[in-house]
Amino acid sequence: MRDGINAQDALGRTALHSAAKVGADRCFEILLAAGANPTLQTYTGKTPAIFAAEFGRATIFEMRLACTAYQMGRSELGEACDLAQYSAESFKAKRKEYAIQGYEIAGRKGFQKIAELALGMLDE
Repeated sequence: MRDGINAQDALGRTALHSAAKVGADRCFEILLAAGANPTLQTYTGKTPAIFAAEFGRATIFEMRLACTAYQMGRSELGEACDLAQYSAESFKAKRKEYAIQGYEIAGRKGFQKIAELALGMLDE
C-alpha cells in the first residue's frame, strides 16, 4: 500500500471506501475535510459513494453529495440510485446475504434515503 490519504490497497480500496463500508461517519467526514479523493475506484469500479449505497450508509452518501471539491457524475448517481432502490425492495434477502458474508448493512430506510437523494440529484 502506498502512503498518503489517498493510498489504495491491492483491490483499489481507500480509507474512504473502508469508512463507507462500515458506516464510520465521522471518519469519512474527517477524511473528506483532509482532502481525500472520493472519486477513486476499486478495481471493480466502485467509488466510496457506491459502497455507501451498497451498504445503506445514508449519512455518508449525503456527505459525499455535499463534497463540492469533487462533484458526483450522473453515471455514479444512477448506479447508486439503482443499487439503493434494489436493496430497499429486496432488503430482507440482502440483509441475509450480507450477514452470511459477515457484513452488517444499514436499515431499509437508509437505502430509501439514498435512492431519494440520488433521484433528486438526477432530476436537477
